[in-house]
Amino acid sequence: MRKSFIIILFLPLLLAAQAYADIGPKATVDIYVNYNSGRINDNLFYARMLGCDTIVGLQPERIKDAIIAQKFGIKEFDPVKNCYWQPAALAWGGECRYSSCHFSYHPPSLFRLAVYVPSLEKTFISGEVERKNFHSNYYANLLSSGTIEIRETTLASDALRIFVIALFITLTIELLVVFIYMRRGKDYAEKYSKFLKRVLSTVSVANIISFPLVWFIIPSAGLSPINMIILAEIFAVLFEGALLHFVNRNLFPLKKALILSFLMNAASFFIGGFIFLVFLFIFG
Repeated sequence: MRKSFIIILFLPLLLAAQAYADIGPKATVDIYVNYNSGRINDNLFYARMLGCDTIVGLQPERIKDAIIAQKFGIKEFDPVKNCYWQPAALAWGGECRYSSCHFSYHPPSLFRLAVYVPSLEKTFISGEVERKNFHSNYYANLLSSGTIEIRETTLASDALRIFVIALFITLTIELLVVFIYMRRGKDYAEKYSKFLKRVLSTVSVANIISFPLVWFIIPSAGLSPINMIILAEIFAVLFEGALLHFVNRNLFPLKKALILSFLMNAASFFIGGFIFLVFLFIFG
């Protein structure tokens, strides 16, 4: 019975992870590009983020223009990492305008930048760069030698602002779910009303502890986006459910605490992710 309960509890979450990977917030990379420290004259030029993959040609290039595709036909073997540097198909974007390039969806955490400038008829390639932030900014300077000097310009205040916004959205939705759960029906309202503040406080503390772990620690494990989402959500459900049960044993047996935790995280998972995505789309 217990095994069946665990399967029923987590199966919808595991199945939903694939869908959420395409509707949730996406990582972004913005790169301001100069040529010899001056502005690029081309109103439109092209860039690709290169990732190092163990299988050459694993993903087809997403470029309609055959000439441009030829310029990014890069498949360079790295004997140290035993992989091929090639355009990362899941790093969407790369049509650059007015010295600015934008990438989204799933840019690689370790990348090299390739830039093709039509007026110069030349492709420039950088060294390796590590991407540490969910939303990253870089300055790239193309050199006559064909190399690229690149440095990160992401402000810590930007990352902190995004983290605080995401935490606020998550906490608001989960507290609302708890409030509705504990106030539904006359019997529940009478039984739980005097404990409502304590339960809401417990959920708040659980989120303040778990959210930084989900936001910063789990992504550093180097997992694929889907596996990262699955691990993060399972951890959140188990941790928040366990804390809810431990602090409020008289109200929530472990099974009921896990069910409530699942409902909270499912709501923040879908509704919160959508709100966060809309927020980023509107305000950048």
